[in-house]
Amino acid sequence: MLDMKTVMTVSPQTVEADATVESAQQLMTEKRFRHLPVVQNGRVIGVLSDRDITLALVAHHGMLKGDEIHVEDVCTLDAFTVAPDARLEAVVTTMGQKQIGSVLVMEGDELAGIFTATDACLWLGKALRGEV
Repeated sequence: MLDMKTVMTVSPQTVEADATVESAQQLMTEKRFRHLPVVQNGRVIGVLSDRDITLALVAHHGMLKGDEIHVEDVCTLDAFTVAPDARLEAVVTTMGQKQIGSVLVMEGDELAGIFTATDACLWLGKALRGEV
């Protein structure tokens, strides 16, 4: 049975809670990420998705710009988290049922990795080709 440490992205890029949405969006565009773990004082407090950014900018109807909104104001604070030994089957089932795009893999209070819907699709492609 596969667990998260086998399929997760190890040591993912993070964004500071007090960063601007504009800087986070720029990083996500450059690195081609759709999800970033959010940290404050060295601790993970949530996750920022490209959808969070879009919804925040739309909600402000253009009255505020991305350089006037902070990540902590728009990120998801109750992010889905699992341990590195969580079973892949259970995690992807929950992701699908709850329409969750990413999972933060935590080892205690430390961020060990991230697993996204994109990672799940890539792994499924390998499995279907018999590569895993």
